[in-house]
Amino acid sequence: MDPVSLIVTALSKAAQTVLTAGANDVLRSAYESLKSKLRKKMANDPHAITTIDHPQPEGLANNKEFKAALKTVGADHDPDILREAQNIINKIDGTGNISSVTIEGSRAVIVGHNSSVSYNETVQTPPPVKKVDNGAA
Repeated sequence: MDPVSLIVTALSKAAQTVLTAGANDVLRSAYESLKSKLRKKMANDPHAITTIDHPQPEGLANNKEFKAALKTVGADHDPDILREAQNIINKIDGTGNISSVTIEGSRAVIVGHNSSVSYNETVQTPPPVKKVDNGAA
């Protein structure tokens, strides 16, 4: 699960649980903490704030504007936000594990119990530059 999907899934699942009165105080607290961190990170985006404050759980996963906004402000690389999102997922599903996290860019954050990371880097060498002799001496 990529970081943006992790955040969106946590918001969606927590909102569904809270709205159906199935959430305990610990989950409610984690949900409010995640929303607070996202509000601070996205303070200059009124549409994103509205989405955070009034989520539509069934439509959140398809909200491309909100997902793009998460990336724009770097929420997908914020360790506190990712930790809180994973914390919510753990509280809801109880497994404490996520199958994978795909991170593009120069930093990666893995959150979970008994996580392991394998890292492969492919370096592409550019083709050699050919000198062109135009006959000028």
